[in-house]
Amino acid sequence: MNIFCAITSIVLIACNPKTDQPKTDTLVTEFSLPKKLKEVSGITLSKDKNTIWTIEDQGNKNVIYGLDLKGNLINDVLVENTENHDWEDMTTDPEGNIYIGDFGNNENERQDLSILKVDLKNASQPTTKLVQTTKFHYEGQKEFPPKNLIGYMIVKLL
Repeated sequence: MNIFCAITSIVLIACNPKTDQPKTDTLVTEFSLPKKLKEVSGITLSKDKNTIWTIEDQGNKNVIYGLDLKGNLINDVLVENTENHDWEDMTTDPEGNIYIGDFGNNENERQDLSILKVDLKNASQPTTKLVQTTKFHYEGQKEFPPKNLIGYMIVKLL
């Protein structure tokens, strides 16, 4: 019985997490965004993981901003053949293409919701072009805004 207790004690002590190790689940601020960026609404990492791309919300320029990994602004890339109606988010695909969600709809009046694909693979290029627009709508929404928005949302959830 004493041997069993001794072995169990050793196993339990070995499984006990060390308290002198730093916590790995705490958030650490790496940098603050440049003051020039007032209303960031989307952020993604380039394919090569060397550039942080970001966009701003409605009322701002149709520009994608490039930051280095320390948060320094390194480039403003003009997206030539589109407007920033209400850019809300962005992402990349495995090939490095960037997709911008132009689907902000605060007043629920927009009928031109879209996802924009741009060709931006070089962090130093001054401009880029829109290469694809994927338009979409919410099934069942016939009025802009719907008369009974709460009822509309409840029906959509059911």
